[in-house]
Amino acid sequence: MNAVEPGETIVLDVTHSFRSIPLFVFLAGTYLQKSRNVKIGGVYYGAYERDRPRSPIFDLTPTLKFIDWLTATDKFLDTGSAKDLGQLLTNIQRDFYKQGRQKREPVSPRQLGSFGKRIQAISESIELVRPLKLMEETALLDKISYEDLQEDVGAFAQPFSLLLDKIQADYHQFALPNPRDASSQETLRKQVDLLEWYIDKSLSAQAILLGRELTISVLCTALKFDYLGKTERQDVERGLNSLVDWRKDTQKPRPLALEGLVTMIPDLDLDWLSKFWSHLRDVRNDLAHTEMRSDSLSAAKMSEFVKKDLLKNIKMLMTILP
Repeated sequence: MNAVEPGETIVLDVTHSFRSIPLFVFLAGTYLQKSRNVKIGGVYYGAYERDRPRSPIFDLTPTLKFIDWLTATDKFLDTGSAKDLGQLLTNIQRDFYKQGRQKREPVSPRQLGSFGKRIQAISESIELVRPLKLMEETALLDKISYEDLQEDVGAFAQPFSLLLDKIQADYHQFALPNPRDASSQETLRKQVDLLEWYIDKSLSAQAILLGRELTISVLCTALKFDYLGKTERQDVERGLNSLVDWRKDTQKPRPLALEGLVTMIPDLDLDWLSKFWSHLRDVRNDLAHTEMRSDSLSAAKMSEFVKKDLLKNIKMLMTILP
């Protein structure tokens, strides 16, 4: 480790290694790749055979790719992001044709590149909280031939075979073609599923942002407003803020901005909604302003709100929809 400088290219020869040393060389090589940006030019083993004038040399370099698969798999299982997995699949197909192997080999990858790009786009929509785009992107997975994809994975990306079905299942729950044209109830239910998924993956920031917007979207839908309309959303937000202010002193006349909520949704529990919106608003603003406030919340309190209160209250709010 001390002999290798950052950015260097090294070649590892394990021909004369003793017993367990090849294992440690392999681990050292992968550690250098990640920690010092070292490029492994090759890992080789010369298989000595007494009766052969020339011993074969085996190129073991591809085994280092398992670390890339392991890292990418761990990231997907922990965070739901398949960006690294998608890049690995895209690289396999790109390198295959770049090297001209389609002229020499009987089969060529056909679906790895498109599937890789699709799950990368899905991951970006998840990361940046684009729920409608996520629904569109996941719906497009159905247009990729599953049989062809399985064949490609079996021939060129076998480590991915263990994850293919899980990725399909995890992402397919969000699929909805043309979500902007679908019923708002159906679209909002998908967003609640996404919120629950964020919380399960401990993606608290995304959950807070989505939860805040979901609250307004649900109330817009209950009021028969266009939940994507800027003016409509502002009106509902104004009504919620007026509710919080009014609950501090209910002896005052009810604000005009609140009347629409009360009239159109008579069964709404105003005390519960006021407490929930007040807490959600504070957490979301604290997140958006990156702690640049004198009375900012701790990360622990924000996480506790997400885990204990956010989903429960959103699901309760969803009950007002027809």
